[in-house]
Amino acid sequence: TLVPADTGKFDELVLLNERSSQVSREKDVLMRTAAEREDRATALQNSAVEAKRKEREGLEKMALVERNAADSLRREAQLREAELLQIEAGRDEATRRAQQRERLMKFYYLTPDEGSIVLSDPDASRYFQARALAMQQAEAADEAANAARGNKEVAALVRNSALEARRAMVNDPNGANLDQISRLEMRAGELLARADSLEQVSARLRKASDVNLQQASVMLQGMDPVRSTELQAMEMRARRADATLATLRRDAGPAPATPPPTPVTVSDTTALAQRNEPALPIAAAIPAAPAMSTTAPPAGVAAVPVTSGEPATSTTGTAPSTTPIDPDMVPFRMPDELVTDIFELRPAGVRADVPILMDQPLPDGIVFKVQIGAFRKPVPGEVFSDMTPVMGETVGTGLVRYTAGLFTGFQQAAQAKDKVRSRGYNDAFVVAYRNGERIPLGEAMRSASAGALAAERTAPAPNAPATLSTAPVATVPSPRQEPAAPVVIAAPATAAPSTDPAVILANYPATAEEVLATFTPTPEATTYYNVPGAAPARQVETIMGLFFTVQVGVYSRPVPLDKLFNITPLNSERTETAKVRYTTGIYTDMASARDRREQAIALGVKDAFITAYLNGKRIPMREADALITKFGPAIMARP
Repeated sequence: TLVPADTGKFDELVLLNERSSQVSREKDVLMRTAAEREDRATALQNSAVEAKRKEREGLEKMALVERNAADSLRREAQLREAELLQIEAGRDEATRRAQQRERLMKFYYLTPDEGSIVLSDPDASRYFQARALAMQQAEAADEAANAARGNKEVAALVRNSALEARRAMVNDPNGANLDQISRLEMRAGELLARADSLEQVSARLRKASDVNLQQASVMLQGMDPVRSTELQAMEMRARRADATLATLRRDAGPAPATPPPTPVTVSDTTALAQRNEPALPIAAAIPAAPAMSTTAPPAGVAAVPVTSGEPATSTTGTAPSTTPIDPDMVPFRMPDELVTDIFELRPAGVRADVPILMDQPLPDGIVFKVQIGAFRKPVPGEVFSDMTPVMGETVGTGLVRYTAGLFTGFQQAAQAKDKVRSRGYNDAFVVAYRNGERIPLGEAMRSASAGALAAERTAPAPNAPATLSTAPVATVPSPRQEPAAPVVIAAPATAAPSTDPAVILANYPATAEEVLATFTPTPEATTYYNVPGAAPARQVETIMGLFFTVQVGVYSRPVPLDKLFNITPLNSERTETAKVRYTTGIYTDMASARDRREQAIALGVKDAFITAYLNGKRIPMREADALITKFGPAIMARP
C-alpha cells in the first residue's frame, strides 16, 4: 500500500519553539537580575565613599560581590543567547525538512521504507528534492501563467467597456462620464501591467524548474549506474501527477521470458495518444538512422529485405504478396560500429508500435545514449514509439531501464535529450558506454575528446589535394627559405586594444576557411584534465571555430562536479598560469549564452559572465563581434 512520504506525527518545530521561548525567558531574567545586582554594586560603592573608614572596607567588599555576581549572570545570559542561535539554526533546518516532507507528500506516494530512504539517504534526498522542487516551480509557473491570461481577459473587457463609453459620447456628449472612462482605461492598463509581471514570474519559475530538472539528471549521471536506476525507478513509480507515467504504469505488464517476436498491441492508449505534446519537427540536427542495405546486412544479423512501398516477394513459391512493408515495423538492426548518430524523433502524434530491443549488444567504442526512464517491469513498445531506436536493459536488481538513440558525441546526445524532454519525458539524461559497458559520463567525454583530437591530427586539411601530405606544416622556416609572414590570430600583447573593426580584422586572414585552418591543437591538449574524480568537461583546446560560453570558476586543479554547483555541461581550459578555467555551454548566439548565464547565476555563480573562444583560445568579445560581422556563420564552431 502506497502512503504519503510524511508518516511521522512528531512535530520537531513545536518542541524547538517551546525551547526557544523558555531560553529567551531565562535570558531576560538573567539580564534583568544582572542589571539589578550591578545597580546594587554601584549604590554600595557610592555609599563607601561617604562612609566612615571602618564601614568603607565592608561596603567595598559587598559592592565587589554584587559586581561579580552581575558579571556571572551576564555570562550566563550570553550562554543563553548562544543557545538561542543554535535553536534558531535548528529551527531553520527543521523548517527546511518540513518543507521537504510537504513537497514529498504533495508530489509522491512512497511506502514507509521508501520514505525513510528518501529522507535519510543523502543521494536519494537530494535527487527527490530537486525533482519535487522542479514540479513545485512548474506548478507555480502554470498558476502565474493562468493568472496572467485571466488578467488579460478582464483587461480586454474593461477596455471594451471604455471604448463603448467613448462611442456613446458621440450620441450624448452631455451624458458622458469622462472620469469613469478614464478610470476604466487606467484599470485596463493596470491589469495588462499585472499580466506582464505575472508572465515574467512564470518564465522565471519555468527556467528555475528546468534548472532543477537538470540538476536531478546530473545527480543520476554521477551515481553508480545500478543505484541511479533504482532511484529513477522509485521516483517514476511514486510520482503522483504525471499523465505519461500513469500510462506507463498501467500498460506495464509482467516481464516476458524473451522479447516478443511480433509488435505488442495495447487496447487502451487514448491517454497516451492525447497527451499534450508540443508540435516539434523531426530533429534536423540529429540525422536519422541511415538506410540499411538489403544485400549486405551487418555481421551476425539475419537479412531482412526492406522495400518502401513495393510489394514483398515470397521466397516459398507461393503467390507474391501485394501488401507493402511499413518501414516503421521493421525491427532496428544494431550496427557493429557506430560511425554516425542514429536517432529519429517522429512528429508529435505520430507513433508506430515497434518492439523494443532488449539487452542488445552495443557497437564497440564510446557510445552515448539518452536514458528515458527505469521501471520494475517492461513496458509495451507503443509507449516510446514516437522515437527510434529505443532499447531496454535489464539491471541486476530486476529493473528495466530504457534508452533512446546511439550517438558518437556528448553534444549530439544532449541535443536529443532536450528534444526528448520536450515530449514530456522529463527524466531523460545522457549516459555513456564503452564496448557495451556503462561507464561514467566524464570518462566517456574525455575518451571521446581524445579520439576526436587524434582524428583531427590525422585528417587532411580542407580543400587540400589528395596527393599532399597531411603532416603538420613546420612553423620554423628553413635557413635557405624566406620566412613566411605568420598568421596572427590575436593582437600583440604590447598593442593597445582597439574597438575599430577594421583594425581588429587586419590581424586575421581574409576568409573564414583560412582562420579555421590555423587551428592546430597539440597532442597534449587534454592531458591536463586526465584526473580521477574531475567533473565531466569538454576541453576547449579541442574545439575549432568561434563560440560563446559562460565562465563559472577558475581553480588551481580539476575539481569534482559538486564544487561547480553541479552545473553541466562543462568546458575546461588550462590557463597560462597553469590553472583550470571552467565554462558552461557552447553557443553560437548571444541570446542562448545570456540565458545560460542567468541559469548559472540562479545556481549560485553570482559572478558568472559571457566570454568568447576562437580555435581553442580565449579572445575579447569585441573581436568575436567583428569576426561574426565579417564572416557570419562560417566562422562559428560546430557544437
